[in-house]
Amino acid sequence: MQTLFSHSLEIGAFALGLAAISIAVVACWIVERRRRLKAEELHAASKERLALISSIASCGFWSWDAATDRVWASKHARNILALDETAALESASLIAAIHPDDRPSVLRVINSAGSPADTLEMELRVNGPGSEIRWVTAKTHTYRDTKGAVQRVVWPTQTIRGGIAQDAAQADAFHTGSHAGRTLRCAGT
Repeated sequence: MQTLFSHSLEIGAFALGLAAISIAVVACWIVERRRRLKAEELHAASKERLALISSIASCGFWSWDAATDRVWASKHARNILALDETAALESASLIAAIHPDDRPSVLRVINSAGSPADTLEMELRVNGPGSEIRWVTAKTHTYRDTKGAVQRVVWPTQTIRGGIAQDAAQADAFHTGSHAGRTLRCAGT
């Protein structure tokens, strides 16, 4: 009888312990779910603020993670660079958006050795829809590891002076150097 009673107590204690663990797991899940929902709300609000700032300043933002080759670009940046609003982006997409004559200089700026957090301002051309060429100003922030390798590039971009050279004569003027003083310009800030 003692043994049966003792087994019943052990089974009861085990069941209570299992119930307590189940309640704790569910409570942790609820807390984590609330945190996730709050984080998603904050993220959505942050995206809304960025969209508002972008539209007011006519500025687009993008960033590139070198380790994953993943690119994030705001809607306005995609518009400035004539990139599809929903397409997945990688570094090749961004490089293709830059005018072919400016690509080597842009890549040189990004890949040049420098401090762990370089900031450079540039004026360059990007390919718009069709044969449109847009002048943009961009302020690159290149973040490097301790060995100097590029880890991440963040690049606010803004169309300048209407920034559009729409015909071949304007594009030719750029190549001959008579483009109202505009050249690919890089200035450390």
